[in-house]
Amino acid sequence: MRQLIENIKGKDIATAPDGTSQEVTYDFDVYEEMIPAANQAMIPSGLKEIRGRISPACFFNVRGVILQMEDGRKMSLVVTDTRGSLDATPIE
Repeated sequence: MRQLIENIKGKDIATAPDGTSQEVTYDFDVYEEMIPAANQAMIPSGLKEIRGRISPACFFNVRGVILQMEDGRKMSLVVTDTRGSLDATPIE
């Protein structure tokens, strides 16, 4: 079972591996897989999935796009379609 644990929205700069940058607006949902435990309780597994969108839809299917977010976090993005849907992975 997945549980929504965070929604992240903002406007920042996405940069492709070739150095091309684009200002984008983003909206991510962070889900965490939950594991059943005793007494019908659920505990976090630590396995997270980040899905969302950016606008404008840029860098379609380019691997290694980095989004530097206003809160200091960085995400590696892959824009999966022309509507701006994406998969994201935090950069630690």
